[in-house]
Amino acid sequence: MRAAICTTLAFAAVTLATVTPASAQMGEPYQGSAESEQLKPLVGVWEGDMPMMDKGGDGHGEAQHQDMPPMMEMISMYHDRDGKLSMTHYCMMGNQPRLDLVGSEPGKMSFDFPPPNEIDPATGMHMHGLDLTIVDETHITQRWTAYQNGEGMAHDQHLSRVQ
Repeated sequence: MRAAICTTLAFAAVTLATVTPASAQMGEPYQGSAESEQLKPLVGVWEGDMPMMDKGGDGHGEAQHQDMPPMMEMISMYHDRDGKLSMTHYCMMGNQPRLDLVGSEPGKMSFDFPPPNEIDPATGMHMHGLDLTIVDETHITQRWTAYQNGEGMAHDQHLSRVQ
């Protein structure tokens, strides 16, 4: 029931290579936001269960662990936007919501869905928030919040570094 999950950290190899400012291309090392710098050491392959969300009585999802077919994999790309960490989540639902950093402390970051965005939060199903906790260099916990018809469903995901 374990599936290789690339949702969180395949980002850095691609993101850091493609979102390099001109100053870094001229020989100066790129120094990102403090939160971006926290994520750099997490580049690697991570594995974890992918809970499926079912709406529970409290409005939050209850995790139902199932194997995830390869066509349902997702990836989140982290990047600095105007000096602040942001992410784009390329979702199995076929959309790409942008989530911006709304709070951080060492080892913890919270992202939320800012207006304007490509998705109508009142009607379109989408990932609306993420709370990311860096437990240590080999363990991460994510709390994803998805919205459908204006209602939130949350689930936790625990990832372990494979490589």
